Amino acid sequence: MKKRVTLSIILSILGFIIILLFSIKALYIDKFMDADGTLDMPSVGQIGDFIGGFTGTIFSIVGIILLFETLALQRQESKEGKDVFLKQQFDNTFFELLKLHQENLNSLKTYDIIGNELKGRDFFHHQKVYLQDIFVPTKNISMNRKKAVEAFQAVYANHAEDFSIYFRTLYQLYSLIEKSKIKGVDQASYSKILRAQLSESELFFIRYNAMTDIGHQSAHYINLFNILKHLSHFELLEFKDWWAKLNNFERNGLGAVIKEIKYVLKSFLIDKNIKEVEKSYMSGRYTIKLKSDNQSEFSIEIHLNRAKVFTGIHIVQGLDKFTYDEIENLFKCIVKEFIIYSNYNEFNNRRELNFNFDIADPNKIIVGVKNWMSLPIKIHYWYE
Repeated sequence: MKKRVTLSIILSILGFIIILLFSIKALYIDKFMDADGTLDMPSVGQIGDFIGGFTGTIFSIVGIILLFETLALQRQESKEGKDVFLKQQFDNTFFELLKLHQENLNSLKTYDIIGNELKGRDFFHHQKVYLQDIFVPTKNISMNRKKAVEAFQAVYANHAEDFSIYFRTLYQLYSLIEKSKIKGVDQASYSKILRAQLSESELFFIRYNAMTDIGHQSAHYINLFNILKHLSHFELLEFKDWWAKLNNFERNGLGAVIKEIKYVLKSFLIDKNIKEVEKSYMSGRYTIKLKSDNQSEFSIEIHLNRAKVFTGIHIVQGLDKFTYDEIENLFKCIVKEFIIYSNYNEFNNRRELNFNFDIADPNKIIVGVKNWMSLPIKIHYWYE
């Protein structure tokens, strides 16, 4: 578009220069006008015909170019107008459906042990705490996942109608975003608006619903829009063997550190130039080192120096409540959660992964994973 305008300007200037040059030549060099101001009409006619024919062609070309430019602008304006219409249409549908979702959320209700009514987000929080209280973990993470789904299904069965409406409406909202004709950057914005409406207790139930046969289709949107981004691992039932030993500060602190580790790992698997990141906690009492030579493997090293004395409060102080074996098993489960479970086995082929655990050094734990086919390991998402 800019090239056509520039060409039109150049040709127009060229036409005017030609007219000016031939006018000067006719008047002052060829003397087409005598001393008394009389023009040599035959000569003037010839030069006029030449200028008219030559510059006329130039200006005709300029006119055609500008016509194309006008048509292009009209098409652009038409497209922009269509985009605005589609976005307005999407806005109306999206926010009406979001309003309906909020109404469905507020319709969910239960009662606590003293008879107080709990609605909306309080309903989800109450049900989550109930599940966390009654859940009895085993030492096997796979068994814990199976038991967690069974516990969720028991709660779901008591409120099946309300739960099903809630999850279906949420599914339709994300389906609307994905299938809309709005731009990708706008899709990301709307998905984040919707994600911001979801409490951690809601995310808790969204996760387990996607692990059932009835709700497994929602895993696609959980991965695509990173819906569970703000769900802490230390809220999950299958991690209760660890978080049950912690107070709220320790639980939230270790949850934040695990999120940070996942963020760094995503950087490793995107940026080939990042090879190693090390971070020390509690004045060197604990050091976590992440290594990755290529995008198909990485390792997490946990260095323990419990002889190092630390006084004060720190976000990883909860590790002091775990034995060496418990820390080892925690990070084994975390790595598998990153790579396999959190994305519902959609990102990586489990058969292509080798998990390596090195515990030869009593003060160092190494947990690694490698794709033996040298394919990139994926734990990142389209929308952040």
